[in-house]
Amino acid sequence: MKYRLLLLSLLLSFVALLQGSASHAADKRVLFVTISGGYNADGVNMFNEVSAVAGPGMATHVTLTTPGGQVVAALAADTYEQIWIYDLSTGTDNYPNDYTAIANWYATGTPKEIICDSRWLSSFWAGRYTTEGRKLTQNYYQAFDLAPGGGILLATDHDAFSTRGINSINSMIGLNGFSGNFPNQPFPLDSGHPLSTTPNVLTSLFNDSSTGQAPFGLQPGGRTLQTLGYHSGNPLKPGISTTISGGNLNFEINLNGPSGALCASTNLYTTSISSPADFGPYTYTWYFYRTGTPIADQLPVTGATSSTFSVNTSGFASGPYVLRVVAVGAQNRADEATFNIEIGACECGGGAAELCTGAGTGAMFAIPVDGPVPGLYAICRLMPGTTGADDTFDCETDTNGTIYLVDSSVLESYFGVGFCAAP
Repeated sequence: MKYRLLLLSLLLSFVALLQGSASHAADKRVLFVTISGGYNADGVNMFNEVSAVAGPGMATHVTLTTPGGQVVAALAADTYEQIWIYDLSTGTDNYPNDYTAIANWYATGTPKEIICDSRWLSSFWAGRYTTEGRKLTQNYYQAFDLAPGGGILLATDHDAFSTRGINSINSMIGLNGFSGNFPNQPFPLDSGHPLSTTPNVLTSLFNDSSTGQAPFGLQPGGRTLQTLGYHSGNPLKPGISTTISGGNLNFEINLNGPSGALCASTNLYTTSISSPADFGPYTYTWYFYRTGTPIADQLPVTGATSSTFSVNTSGFASGPYVLRVVAVGAQNRADEATFNIEIGACECGGGAAELCTGAGTGAMFAIPVDGPVPGLYAICRLMPGTTGADDTFDCETDTNGTIYLVDSSVLESYFGVGFCAAP
């Protein structure tokens, strides 16, 4: 059995390696969406910078104009790893089908990283697209490119712009809206965050386009947004926020425990908090779902609110799963972590007692029984022997003391579908 699990684990690692090497499997890497308004020329400059870093032919630019449908058509024609949305429009911006298409893209596949930038124009207008704008674009693009699920940029300005268009998208993907209006003032960045250090070092940004505040903390859809850069000397008033963890302004939660290939057992997962300051006390919400489950169906586990979580894999079909934890600290600071778990099929049979669940004393085994009817098994628990004696099996019996003999279908029912199957 150990060899079977080791082989499965190696195969899974190989598959993961292949998937990782295909990070650019999409037809296109970036879809850049301009919601048409008074600053479309800046949007062209922004797209040109994105296109330069994405590579020749790997970025598409659409401008949403009445009656809409440009995003729907682009997403139907190609697949994308990243979507960048730029909204500097004060029009009605009524493009529900296009916004829905973006939301559906966001909800499909591996969770995407998010960046919300409510002073984006300040880095590009007045000719800055070749200096600060270029560096910021490269940092954002690289972060999304390294993320397993890609990413989405939501870029706008103060509330005269954001409330008419892009906030509809925010709501559809489970985020609070952009808000407020901040005058020209210093805009420092978290100097330790990967978005301000890789590949370009940025310590502050221009902030002179009557900018807004980005959503922050735990969001209605369960994601968490942390401050990257901020207004008024207050990290709780972010002009840029992101799901990407790290830096000196926020705490970071880490999740540790066994991964794959787990065979019907109970496994403990623990959290650890790394933080530049005490942002506690912390509350915890846990999620456990099969890989690929739509975001709307990723529901919190009832009653799971502590810093640790036990996963009993019995009863789950073999395959890939995701364990996710969300921690919320003081002043709505929040972070999230995910852990990929592979539940392996526990095969029973083959002429010898084989482990089906547990470990050590009390572990459950299926023992093939020789007799007139092939393919029958006894379900037995390992019991410790007395000093100097061998361990023994205590097998399931009926009221008369006769050992139950069951076939493979009953084993699946007993241990969970996919765990104990006839060889």
